[in-house]
Amino acid sequence: MNQFEMKQRAYQSNLKSRALQVLLYLIDRANKEQICFPAVPTIGRELHISISTVKRAMRELVEAGYVTKESRFRESNGGQTSNLYTLYFPKKKICWRTMQYRRSQSSFKRNNQDRQIGRLLSCQQPVLSLKGRMVII
Repeated sequence: MNQFEMKQRAYQSNLKSRALQVLLYLIDRANKEQICFPAVPTIGRELHISISTVKRAMRELVEAGYVTKESRFRESNGGQTSNLYTLYFPKKKICWRTMQYRRSQSSFKRNNQDRQIGRLLSCQQPVLSLKGRMVII
């Protein structure tokens, strides 16, 4: 998925403005494998927001399933370096909703749950976040 498609999906999301801003920043910094590793203070400085706001936005992105965060440490002294962020934008699937009918008298009646035959829906793929919550994107 290219940057344009990722940004379109980001704008269509229900993320808060700070999380959307950070996600767009990460998209701009990501390589072809959708991996990037900017430091939190650098993100804050370049977006003109506080470090705590960046951390809150990152936490929201991880919980929503758009980003995974991997802590990295230096081999020489064991100190922490910048985190490794991987972006996830699963492709949406299109499916036909199956209709359930029940036979009543001599005609088929629609089930109350489904009003239209063959209604085209976007099948959304559930994503399991790191905190164990199911998130639909």
